Amino acid sequence: PHTKQLNPLNSIPMKALFSRIALLLLCSSIPLLARAQDQWTLSGVLQLAQQRTLTVRLADQNRRIAERDWQQFRRSNRPRVRLNGSLPNFSSAFREVTQPDGSIQFNPVRNNNSFFGLQVEQNIPLTGGILQADFAFQRFDDFAERSQQYFVQPFSLTYFQPFFRSNPQKWDRQIAPRQRALAEQQYRSQRNDADQLASGHYFNVLIQEQRLNIARDQQEVAQQLLRIAQKRYELGQLTKSDLLQLDIQSLQAEQNIQTRELAFRQARENLELFLQKPTDGQRSLHRPELPPVLAPEVEPLVRAALQRDPQLAELEIQLLQNRQRRRDLRSERGWQAGLLASMGWSKSGEQLGEALNAPKLQQQVSLSFALPLVDWGDYRQERRQLEDRGAQIEQRLTFRQQELQLATTQALAQYHQLRAALATAQRTEQLTSERFRIVKEQFLHDKISLIELTAATTEKEQAQVQYLTLLRDCWQRYLSLNGVLQ
Repeated sequence: PHTKQLNPLNSIPMKALFSRIALLLLCSSIPLLARAQDQWTLSGVLQLAQQRTLTVRLADQNRRIAERDWQQFRRSNRPRVRLNGSLPNFSSAFREVTQPDGSIQFNPVRNNNSFFGLQVEQNIPLTGGILQADFAFQRFDDFAERSQQYFVQPFSLTYFQPFFRSNPQKWDRQIAPRQRALAEQQYRSQRNDADQLASGHYFNVLIQEQRLNIARDQQEVAQQLLRIAQKRYELGQLTKSDLLQLDIQSLQAEQNIQTRELAFRQARENLELFLQKPTDGQRSLHRPELPPVLAPEVEPLVRAALQRDPQLAELEIQLLQNRQRRRDLRSERGWQAGLLASMGWSKSGEQLGEALNAPKLQQQVSLSFALPLVDWGDYRQERRQLEDRGAQIEQRLTFRQQELQLATTQALAQYHQLRAALATAQRTEQLTSERFRIVKEQFLHDKISLIELTAATTEKEQAQVQYLTLLRDCWQRYLSLNGVLQ
């Protein structure tokens, strides 16, 4: 009889089938994930440097502190409300009382003097004055006389305006935002420095690893040549001197491996210390490609560098502080005057209702002044010192601007020159590797001398190390310029 062939997939439920397919896909992806995790990339190291570097963390803390200072400055221009008082304020003692004839008499005193007040104060940033509104309530109880007094001040408005004096709020409005921006610029600068150091450590590990691999290749070649030379020596085709020379080179290659292993391990430890995290000695470091291309325009870079340079911002703050100090000195040592004007309503009485009924208007106007007559030249001396310091700051500020413009222009030119040099270095690396392979084959067939083989080995090593060095310099230039633009 004809038997029907069954499809094995038909006997498996669809849900189980999908589970098995997902399991197969997961198992096939595990080797790819393992290979991806076996390597450290430059971008991953740079990201770790931004998170773990001590200088970046400290700069981030300073940035948060500066942000809180900025918020506090903004709140300082808002009205201040204070509640004050003394309740109760009881006293029972003997007090000295001077009589009309000059004698002294000690009288017993038993009273309670309670006070309650509300005050609202507002700084006037435009003029540097202070506007103040007050409410006050006071009750005095004399227990000896069995009497009491009330004092009520429902409203009082006072304004004080200094003249010929420096306005600190005016200078704070100019300095406070610059200090906030300075903290942000210092944070960006520390991040850029961390990128520079991290890339330097990263490429140093790559260079030391490359040198270690070259040393291992040299040892393998030296051992292979030594085995061939021993056979030739036994056949009488090689002198004893040449055999000893190859033996010495084999020992030197082994010693060179030990030296370069130590250098490679130290470079890796330096990277781990900088990142504050073990990099896992089983992982290799991926050789990065060329950095992205930057636009050749210089002017946008120069403008960004001038706007975001922390040294320039700090000098600008120092210049403003110097000008503020000169203005303060003129206020302290020169003519001073102040106007105090007050108006309000108040009343007292033996009963609370009497003190609250029809309060009376009270007014006060006062103009005070002070004019120094002789200071023996102290003001002039201090003013000249501040002027000289201000001139020094201005000179440093101008020089820093010129220095920053030149450094940015040169850095961009060096970046483009390094990218062009990398193409030549990469081609040189390929040619020296190919030449080393050819020279090695020719030496094995006894067509060239050992000196030519040694020269080809040295050229190959120099070309590989030079390429990595140029790649490191190019990446560092890119990170520095890109940090300015971000």
